[in-house]
Amino acid sequence: MAKKLLKYFKNSLVFLGRLSYLALGNGLILLVAYLFAHGILDGKINQDVGILVGNDSGFALSLVYWFDRFFPKIPLWYPLQGMGVSLFHSSPMALTFLIILLKRLTQLTAVEWFRILSFVTFPLTAFGIYLWTWVRLKHQTIALIAALFFLLSQASWLFQALHGIFAQSFSLVLVAPVFLFFDLFLERWLKKEGQRFSSRVFLILTIGLLGVNFLIHVVGGAMTAIALIAWSGLRFGLVKGKRIGFKWQMRSGLRGFVLAAAVVVLSVSLMAFWLVPFSSYSRLANREGLNTRSVGQIQEESLKIKSLLGIQTLGEGIYRYDFFFFAAPVLVFFVIGVLLAFWQRDKKIISLVLIIFFFVFLATSPIYWPSLASLFQFFFTTVYFRALIPVLIFLPIVAAWGSWTLVASLILTPFDRLTQKAMKRKMPGWLSLNLVIVKSFLQLMVAGLVLSLVFWSVVNLDHQPPPNPDFDKKNYKYQFQPYGPSLHNNFDTFLENPRDLLINLPKIELSRIGIENRNVLNQALDDWLAIDKTTILDVSPYAAGGAIMQGVGLTSDARFINLYHYYASLIHRMWGYQAGVFYGQEPLYQRTNLLTELTDWFGLKYAVLVPDIDPITSKYQATGWQPLKEFNDYSLRQKPELGPTVGSWGIVAWENPQPNGLISLSQRPVILVISDFSKEGYDQIFRAANLGALPYKKAWLVEGSKNIDDYSLDELAEFDGVILHGYGYKNRVRAWERLQEYVQAGGRLFVDTGWQFVAKDWGNKSSPESSYLLPNLLPVTKTHWADIGTSWDGVALAQDLAPVNWAQFDLPAWQGSPWGMALAQRADLRSGAKPLVWKNDEIMMAQWSVGDGEVIWSGINIFSHINQELNQAEGEFLGTILTSFYSSKDQSELEGFNYERFSPDEANFSFNQALDQPVWLLFREASSPYWQANFVSGDKKIKLPIWRAGPGFVLVKLNAVKPGDQLQLQARLNFKDGLLAKTISLITFLWLLAYLVLGQRVNFLTRWRLVKNWRQKWQDQAKSLSTNEEDY
Repeated sequence: MAKKLLKYFKNSLVFLGRLSYLALGNGLILLVAYLFAHGILDGKINQDVGILVGNDSGFALSLVYWFDRFFPKIPLWYPLQGMGVSLFHSSPMALTFLIILLKRLTQLTAVEWFRILSFVTFPLTAFGIYLWTWVRLKHQTIALIAALFFLLSQASWLFQALHGIFAQSFSLVLVAPVFLFFDLFLERWLKKEGQRFSSRVFLILTIGLLGVNFLIHVVGGAMTAIALIAWSGLRFGLVKGKRIGFKWQMRSGLRGFVLAAAVVVLSVSLMAFWLVPFSSYSRLANREGLNTRSVGQIQEESLKIKSLLGIQTLGEGIYRYDFFFFAAPVLVFFVIGVLLAFWQRDKKIISLVLIIFFFVFLATSPIYWPSLASLFQFFFTTVYFRALIPVLIFLPIVAAWGSWTLVASLILTPFDRLTQKAMKRKMPGWLSLNLVIVKSFLQLMVAGLVLSLVFWSVVNLDHQPPPNPDFDKKNYKYQFQPYGPSLHNNFDTFLENPRDLLINLPKIELSRIGIENRNVLNQALDDWLAIDKTTILDVSPYAAGGAIMQGVGLTSDARFINLYHYYASLIHRMWGYQAGVFYGQEPLYQRTNLLTELTDWFGLKYAVLVPDIDPITSKYQATGWQPLKEFNDYSLRQKPELGPTVGSWGIVAWENPQPNGLISLSQRPVILVISDFSKEGYDQIFRAANLGALPYKKAWLVEGSKNIDDYSLDELAEFDGVILHGYGYKNRVRAWERLQEYVQAGGRLFVDTGWQFVAKDWGNKSSPESSYLLPNLLPVTKTHWADIGTSWDGVALAQDLAPVNWAQFDLPAWQGSPWGMALAQRADLRSGAKPLVWKNDEIMMAQWSVGDGEVIWSGINIFSHINQELNQAEGEFLGTILTSFYSSKDQSELEGFNYERFSPDEANFSFNQALDQPVWLLFREASSPYWQANFVSGDKKIKLPIWRAGPGFVLVKLNAVKPGDQLQLQARLNFKDGLLAKTISLITFLWLLAYLVLGQRVNFLTRWRLVKNWRQKWQDQAKSLSTNEEDY
């Protein structure tokens, strides 16, 4: 009985001691985090926004405001930026809705919760590191030091403190818990305890938390998943024992790899309801490849090893992230930890070290191994410095272990060896008790020495990147300090005089927490500009450093062409073209009619510009735009409300006096362009049209697919004309027969076969100079590949075409060589065909009638030639041919409809007058598979096709309209991204729930014969493992 009481008393003391240590340690963690970043809570740091920390924080907060307006409904569509995008499926959303829920459940505002979560990210992550280290390494002192080392390194903070990448930063919180629960499950599973309820709980927690991390930030979740698989494989594969050989190690590593991969698959399946549509939308937004960065761009956002070590000169070279560095004491003890891990052959620490080196390799390889980045371009576009996520968690653990092991190896290791020899001999009980007491004293002494050593290193080994004397420091927001996020100097003060600082601990001004984000620039624009539900604005990329776009949606529902979250754009290439025309100074974009054309296409009313930077006089004033004098005077005399470096607001607003707005209704001709999108064929035609080939007011262009036979005859018949440029087909005979029927019924077809290797009928690939037979529909029978020299001299036109000044054309040349063309001989003209452009006997363009329709053939590759330098004279020349060829209808814009927006996902158009002839409705929001169009007339509801027109907008054809008819547009997910994805998530959830409750009866892991056999083999060998390996 006395022994039981003594044991109980001893265990109670140990428990209370550990609990006290835990409380004191976590109190210290919270204190250090508070000293570093209490300014995140009081909102006094970021002068640009006034209440938030980090560049992107304003945008993250605007998402909260947007979705909070509709919650619990979740709109798929966001119409206020980028001419319409889906933010829900292109941006991490978990924290957005967490803030919304917390806001609605409490009396705190969204701003307050945003700042609170921004701050607690760091102590919560440190607590997770503490728990993992304590439970898996079984040492609280190492755990405390690891948590503090995480907080010391500036690299840990900068995702949020400098860049405002809120979701990515918060994803750090779950990395250590995922690893902890997975390790606890593994330990029990390998002991044949996988069916215990606690084991099932640990597995479910691992799967659930990893899945949640994917929802918080997809790349953060992906990095955690990769690290988990690597950890599992290494922990299995690196174990050694008396009867364990290399072959068994490799098999064991594979087992661990497969088991962790299964956990990852289940996590992804659990969150499929969001991850599947996210993946689909990401591919859609990247269809132009513009979200995949070049190797040079990837290098700019990658990390140099010198940067991580804190020895990279700030602002040197092209690298944007040369200020991500680990604290010097952390790096010193990390090196010590690496050396001691390999010396002592500690498999857990070696596994962590290998994972750290692997992810550092990922973060730096684009700079040192660009060929690897080129090979996996999209992967490195997504990852770049985010590969640091596992490193930020594990490097402090290895460093903390190194600090303890360094001292312990000098004191405890010799003592242990001596006592082991003594224990082999028979000793009296009092001597054994004394040895235990001495060892406990030595452990306390080592703990004190280690903590003192760590404190000394923090005080004396402080280091920060060297300044660059040739670099303008104003380009950096903060003066980077040796430790933490460089927001305050309170930690330095604490190191110098902790007692005084603790007595006068910095307070939070609670009165500032409740301030709502009222973006002054956006509010001023709303007050001065006449904005309604159809008004479209654009903002110069030079205006206010992105502050205007971050505030979109906070003060009004104004619509902007610009987009802060540019990865989500569905018209990315056209947006870049528009930005070049509106704000570029390059000679290529100086044609004023380009600005007029794009103003019409985008329906623009206002442009927010920057004097002395944007081409106000040469473009806007020259094309009839007018300045908003009162607003401009007001703006230019404002105080620097966006920070001390801004001076005035530095912006002016100009107005288009005749904007088309969000919607246009017209009976003008609509032309289908069949071209290879990957070769930018449609873009070439669109730009040529802007230069005069087919102006907005004459005809509308529709972007088609590459192949002619992708379209049925009924679909072709919807259009007034078709243009083939860089086209293809699946079946030549069928494709041209279909076009023949289309033209004979009155269609008008323009075909350019002069794009070598891209246009399907450009010529004979094996022998370009030989004849190539063309389809019967075309006005010439065959062509051959040749050129007309490097001059237009001698080129003649048909008499009914307007005279041309060939000197204004760009030379028919490419990189000094003649411009290749598909040319026909005059003898190759079909009966009834007439040449339009020729030189001597070489026909370059011809026309003829087929049935009730017309066909024009060109072998010039004229659209590509126009696009070399955006030659306006060439565009206008082509316009003299195409506008009369296609424009046979009324080209005015119609009225007689009302527009209502019931929700972001629903747009309704009701008609109040009859339209007997077919009419086209252009809705200036990005076309996407989400949109569905239904025409409602009386009791009838007809589904209509949606076409992608102009820069990429929604276009719908209505064959006849009477008063009271409606066109309904709705954004909905398709089957795969909607119902199927949700079903996968639901099945996975029910499966996991059943496994948790019923255990072995639905054991989907141990019933896998392969896994079961692997586990048995592992158990047969486990007896030979070292007792220090915790049985796995």
